[in-house]
Amino acid sequence: MNKPFSELSTTGLKTKAVKSAGINVAAQFIGFLCHTFGVIVLARLLTPRDFGLVTMVTAFSLWVMNFGINGFTEYIIQKQQLYREEVNSIFWLHLGLACIMAVGFSFFGLFLVDFYSESALSGIAVAMTASFVFQALSTSHMAILKREMKFSSIAVAELIAVILSVVFAIAAALGGGGYWAVVTRQLSVLAVTMIAAWILCPWRPGWPKHITAAMPGLKYAIQVYFNFSLGYVTRNMDKVLLGRFHGSDMLGNYDRAYHLSSMPANQLLTPLHGIALSTLTRLRDDEKRFSSYFTKAVSTVSLLGSVSAAVLTLTARDLIPFLLGPDWIEAGRVVMAFGPGIAPMLVYGTHSWLHLALGKPDRWLR
Repeated sequence: MNKPFSELSTTGLKTKAVKSAGINVAAQFIGFLCHTFGVIVLARLLTPRDFGLVTMVTAFSLWVMNFGINGFTEYIIQKQQLYREEVNSIFWLHLGLACIMAVGFSFFGLFLVDFYSESALSGIAVAMTASFVFQALSTSHMAILKREMKFSSIAVAELIAVILSVVFAIAAALGGGGYWAVVTRQLSVLAVTMIAAWILCPWRPGWPKHITAAMPGLKYAIQVYFNFSLGYVTRNMDKVLLGRFHGSDMLGNYDRAYHLSSMPANQLLTPLHGIALSTLTRLRDDEKRFSSYFTKAVSTVSLLGSVSAAVLTLTARDLIPFLLGPDWIEAGRVVMAFGPGIAPMLVYGTHSWLHLALGKPDRWLR
């Protein structure tokens, strides 16, 4: 039966938003410590080349994988009246597209071997296609949980995924897995998150009946993904060119530096994105409260970003080699150079909340 999900409500919204943000920040802080521990241990067990090889593949695979995650998630969260048949169609459409992209990317791995002159990339590319399926299987469930503002459960699930992925990756590195330890880290966090999403969300997909019901969601997703793609290409083209002309060792140093400098933004904006979107969506007909909530959120984010920027800019050159080891001196210098851009990166990352909460992803592109 095509029953609707509960409509978006503003009852107790401030309490829910503050509580959710608090729990998420706490969980993200613990996750940040675990993730940092994993970065330090893996950097000492592996070489820059190991990270560089995986980055040569993920520079492309992450772009493909994010189709649907960026789009279907926001569509499900922000739609005022959402029917189960529509979500069911979105689930199957997303999964079908993910399987097709997985097959295509497996063959794309052969191009990467020629492009970078690295034979290991074919196997890595095939392995990373599993991420497309994991994400497609979890996107609708996670979006429903976010729509219902069950952020406490999501935060715990994501924390468990981070912890287990670090354990699995370190075990693989200690076992001599080399770059496969990095692949294990990336795939295991998605697999655990997928399992948690199905446990936490009671909704189950039925057999696909009317795939056309997913067309409004697909149109919305394409608009969001196009904007995501513009930003993604500009942020990752340097990695593609660096790997092509300077090899995996240099790319590995650069990738770890980029990763460390972007951690403040990822750790803060990623959990807040869902909370902000769910909260602002409920306030889009109340201009005064909408503006007030958004302004407070941006002020908080900019303060935390400024502190992070100052700390990394002043300490990165000596701190990174001390933590990761002598093979990562270049990474420390790059993090120091990236440091001043952390605060602007955080503030810029909030502007999408406005357009998506108002249900106007097309305006985001202008």
